[in-house]
Amino acid sequence: MAYNFKSQTEAIRAMVDRLKDNRYIFLHEVEAEVYVTPEPIPFSQRMTGEKKVVKKGDTWGKKWDCGWFHFTGVIPESAKGRKVILYIDANSEFCIHDENGVPLYGLSSGHSFMLPRQYSHKRRELMLTECAVGGEKFDIWADAGANFISSSRPNIGFIEFMDMSIVRDNVKSLYYDAFVLMDLMDELPEDSARHHRLRQSLFEASCELYEYTDEEIAKASAILKKELDKRCGDTDLVLSALGHSHIDLAWHWPIRETKRKAARTFSNVLRGMEKYPEFKFGASQAQLYAWVKEEHPALYAQIKKRIEEARWEVQGAMWCEPDANVTGGESFVRQILYGKRFFRKEFGKDMQILWLPDVFGYSAALPQILKKSGVPYFMTTKLGWGNRHNEHPHNTFLWRGIDGSEVLVHMPPEGDYNSFAMPWSIKKIEQKFKDKGISGEAMLLYGLGDGGGGPTEWNHETRKRIANLSGLHPINEEFAIDFFDRLAENQTKYETFSGELYFEMHQGTYTTQGRNKWYNRKLEKLLREAEFAAVATGTEYPKEKLDGIWKEVMLYQFHDILPGSSIKRVYDESLARYAVLYDETKALIEQAYGDGGYAINSLSWDRCGWEKI
Repeated sequence: MAYNFKSQTEAIRAMVDRLKDNRYIFLHEVEAEVYVTPEPIPFSQRMTGEKKVVKKGDTWGKKWDCGWFHFTGVIPESAKGRKVILYIDANSEFCIHDENGVPLYGLSSGHSFMLPRQYSHKRRELMLTECAVGGEKFDIWADAGANFISSSRPNIGFIEFMDMSIVRDNVKSLYYDAFVLMDLMDELPEDSARHHRLRQSLFEASCELYEYTDEEIAKASAILKKELDKRCGDTDLVLSALGHSHIDLAWHWPIRETKRKAARTFSNVLRGMEKYPEFKFGASQAQLYAWVKEEHPALYAQIKKRIEEARWEVQGAMWCEPDANVTGGESFVRQILYGKRFFRKEFGKDMQILWLPDVFGYSAALPQILKKSGVPYFMTTKLGWGNRHNEHPHNTFLWRGIDGSEVLVHMPPEGDYNSFAMPWSIKKIEQKFKDKGISGEAMLLYGLGDGGGGPTEWNHETRKRIANLSGLHPINEEFAIDFFDRLAENQTKYETFSGELYFEMHQGTYTTQGRNKWYNRKLEKLLREAEFAAVATGTEYPKEKLDGIWKEVMLYQFHDILPGSSIKRVYDESLARYAVLYDETKALIEQAYGDGGYAINSLSWDRCGWEKI
């Protein structure tokens, strides 16, 4: 009798869907108090907003509202000995705090541009107890934002559900096993032996599951374990994986919301490190760290500890990840100066990598600036997915600037800084890697950005399963700097690309939001003049004031602010601040020159003219 591969595959997919549905045992719905305010308020003032009692089906706030949720209740006796959670989806983002107001971890409803098979990146589990005794009380506070990860999902602030549930860890584990192996099966050639073995084993596992009892789950898990235990052989490609969360400092949300996204994300990462000892993570942008230090010093101390333990990598040589088309040369130097200075002072680290994954094209002046600033490496992913007509020819290459300076570049072949660390991710890297003939190493950055909270349980569980799985290329968890240092050993083999790294997709970066661009250029010139005036006249140098203005100007050079790709509120707020910075900088110039009757040429070329005295 011939094999019925189609029916086997259908049974496998049905099994995965049923495993997904059987991960939790519903106990009952819960209610919560929420104190709603239009803007964020600190933990100490959490009960000062408009009080509401909410449940499933209610809308707790309108778009951009903030609310402190208060969850209280009693775990029933029926949950004794089981892991119990609150399972929450309110089309919002939550940051759970401890009794001292320190962020613990974040919840998120997902991502507005997820692909259908990426649904599992939602963070919905609020842990109550790992092992219930029955009858214990809980009292939990969560800082919520009525915003979706890119603010485009409908029904912002609408409570889909708030359930108390039991977690079936054995079912979750089998779900991850089956999903990873099914995805690997889908990525392998249908006539390969590995494809056939995976299909047969998955089908046999599905035949053990009828009522999805613990006994049935154990039998199915034993079948799949044989496939998961098969390891890679010799390989021509090795992947360096690193947890990541690319956070836009503004985009479909205002700057104030980014500060809360940082707290949610960084606390999630810390909890992930407690659960997964091999997990390494990297985060860029000195501005993000500065905000966390200012607003959550206890959380910042935990981050510093993980950096000291070499589990958390600080990345990026600049203050933020700025636009690289409109931003001026002096500003690029300042971005590096303030960025490297911050990381060296705070963590004792000298940044060697320019980390600009999401910027809309790169000036040919950058290699010279980087080389002179002690930054030999550059990483981006943008050109890997945005050039539709003139595809960039390399992933690992030397980038030569206008003056002949060169830096080593790696663009992760997956073309993504939110990788899902799945078999299809590995297969895509192998397929897309343009330089695999001369380089056997590529980078994989996994985890969800922009408030999604970095690597999820899904990422961690799938990454563990695919790290050395037969049918894929092996994965090593390591820092980006170690990866680049190793690439540099074979630097003479790589091709050279000269000139601008042009990005085709995001047009309008020179034209939209002209008032912001006007202020940016005016302030770049005024700040230069203010420094020149202070030095030339011998007046007191206003270092603290200039540092503060420069840091705010650099913030507004972020690649979703200066080019013009953010929401209206971002421009309303930045323009108001630009006007203040403009006046403050002019006042510094006037204060330096005073009534001294100076005749000073501050330009970089000779000039002549009449001066009224």
